Amino acid sequence: MRLLPSTLIGRTALLIAALIIISQVAWFGIVRMFFIPPLRAARASPIVSTIVMARTALEALPDDRRQAFLAGVNAHQGFRIIQDNSPLATFTGSRKEIPVDLEASLGKTFGSSLLLKTEPKTRDLWIRFPVRGQLYWLVLPRHRIHLLFPLDLLIWVALGLIIAIIGAYLVIFRLNRQLHKVLEAARSIGRGETPGDLAETGPDEIRDLSRGFNQMAEGLQKLDSERRLMLAGISHDLRTPLTRLRIGIELADNAVEPALCHGMIHDIEDMDSILMQFLDYARDGSEEAPQLADFNQIVFDVCQRYEVSGKSIKTELDDFPPFKFRKLAIRRMLSNLIDNAIRYGGQEIEVVTQNKKNRIVLKVMDRGPGIRNVPPNQLIKPFVRNDSSRGNQTGAGLGLTIADRVARMHGGGLSLSNRHGGGLIAIVEMPCQ
Repeated sequence: MRLLPSTLIGRTALLIAALIIISQVAWFGIVRMFFIPPLRAARASPIVSTIVMARTALEALPDDRRQAFLAGVNAHQGFRIIQDNSPLATFTGSRKEIPVDLEASLGKTFGSSLLLKTEPKTRDLWIRFPVRGQLYWLVLPRHRIHLLFPLDLLIWVALGLIIAIIGAYLVIFRLNRQLHKVLEAARSIGRGETPGDLAETGPDEIRDLSRGFNQMAEGLQKLDSERRLMLAGISHDLRTPLTRLRIGIELADNAVEPALCHGMIHDIEDMDSILMQFLDYARDGSEEAPQLADFNQIVFDVCQRYEVSGKSIKTELDDFPPFKFRKLAIRRMLSNLIDNAIRYGGQEIEVVTQNKKNRIVLKVMDRGPGIRNVPPNQLIKPFVRNDSSRGNQTGAGLGLTIADRVARMHGGGLSLSNRHGGGLIAIVEMPCQ
């Protein structure tokens, strides 16, 4: 169970909230330590003053006017004064709710002549004092004797905490959005795409990160362009002498043993095929603009070309609307997959297209030996071959890599899996919108 959020924005917001809560707790602690004790010591002062005034007024009034005075006090003041005619020893109530510091302050002022109790239901404070032989109760409401933080103060503290968290979230959200753009650009490079330049805005650290990423992306594009140019140049230059060698061997057919002549021509054809793969690998197809076309028609045309050359390919094409894609790149991808299936799987080749929720699935299946010694998807990497399980065949090991690059260029990818009953399935999945 994960206790902390996994995102930067979540962790930062949680940290800021924790810091604010800790600061509020510390503030409450400071108030309780340095401000509450003086308030507690001072809260007995108005109660003492009230008792003194009540005693003074009752002592000065004649007996026949005391009831009228008590009625006026009880009607207009925030406390009550009640005459007690019970015996002095009678006492009902509880002393548990009486603050210790308040009882000590009153006892220090009036001595043992005062009696305190609290009402069980209302928890009001009752203080009994004598006046010229008559007992009276001073009844104070509970809120007059307890120190409580005002509700509006607690509301403002909570509101300040919420505003601080929201503000921190908005600040971190902007930074997180810029970091997310860097992440998406890095993923696009991983897919073989060319990302646009990142906006160099925001704080110095984010701006430096965006600038450094733009420089890195520019350097990678330049390096890849130079690599592809060099590979294309070498492949093109090597094909010219190979062509001359083949022409020379064919012209010298009578002077060379036929078997040796045939083997040399076959080797030259293999070398020429390898160089063609290098050229296809160097041409990534990004220079071709996507066009609105029928994907099934491209698949049908490519398969028909193999049918003309004597290769039997079974097709099963699903219906889906035309969409934009790079036609030449898709032809190259499908040709490489079919060539791979023919090279290793013989004549039982099947090509299937499926429409799955606005995504196209292209399957090229064969009935060869499959891939048993290594995970099938390992063969998608450049120059990786598995001759032990798929036969000792020629090729540079770039056909599947080229197909995967074209699929990723279109927002999809290539995967390989062994087929039930023997053979291999190459699956290309990409959006068709």
